[in-house]
Amino acid sequence: MALHQKGIGDSHKVAINAPGGADRLTAAQLLERVDEAVCALNGPESLAWTQAYLDNVSDRGPLVQKIALAATKLGNDPHNQEIAQCMLMDFGTNRQPERDRLLLAAAYHTAMHRKYGDPLEPAKRFGEAMGVALQ
Repeated sequence: MALHQKGIGDSHKVAINAPGGADRLTAAQLLERVDEAVCALNGPESLAWTQAYLDNVSDRGPLVQKIALAATKLGNDPHNQEIAQCMLMDFGTNRQPERDRLLLAAAYHTAMHRKYGDPLEPAKRFGEAMGVALQ
């Protein structure tokens, strides 16, 4: 798959820079921005806000939960949703110094994998059926 993505031009290095002023936001505000960027399908912003959280908050648990929830909200193609979940699971069991890269990858993949139609449509239908607001 990686060779396929490289061959069609979908794989390239990107600079990851936290947005200016992110250090003045609370953990909850940073998480909200991660969720907004991922659900807006904005890969560069999902990386930037995830990096901002990593730079400013030591507790990774809420970030893992936020990315996991965003992945479940997006799309009706479970194998794409599963990729992020596997990266998050790997983060939980990995003890390497650069394991935070798995969180960046999970956020970016969730925002950037190909989607068709309204990617939030299944989550909206589920929310309506269960009487739960989509967050």
